[in-house]
Amino acid sequence: MAISYAVVLLAIAGYVMVKGGSAGRANIIALSIAFAATQYLYQNSPSYAVFLVRLFPVDVALLIAQLTVVAMSRRTWCAWVAAFQLNAVTAEAAIISSEAYRVPFAYMLTTIWALPTALVIGIGVWRDNKAGILRDGQGNPSNII
Repeated sequence: MAISYAVVLLAIAGYVMVKGGSAGRANIIALSIAFAATQYLYQNSPSYAVFLVRLFPVDVALLIAQLTVVAMSRRTWCAWVAAFQLNAVTAEAAIISSEAYRVPFAYMLTTIWALPTALVIGIGVWRDNKAGILRDGQGNPSNII
């Protein structure tokens, strides 16, 4: 799963870095850094339970970064990206605080929002471009369909 997601993330990141504005670039850079940190933590954790505890601050930091982008941007798709991350952080907090949880279920809850998040960033930038919103944020945001 990590390799296929990395390929999708790389493709979307390339598109967003070329065609996206500051909101898209900030979101995709934060997501890419979080992905790299997640892979490092996963490979260097003795168990999945330890991995989740170590991952939680990374995901909270990503949520804070995404909320910052929401606060500084007029793009509505940024709020969706932050909402997906909030779902992941909430699920992780519930799993970590639970005395007993099943690892496959926990893995699903913590990764289910990864692909939709990347796709919303790419689609959001595509829609911005379709509406004529330029990289510097100029244009008419009311043209977004």
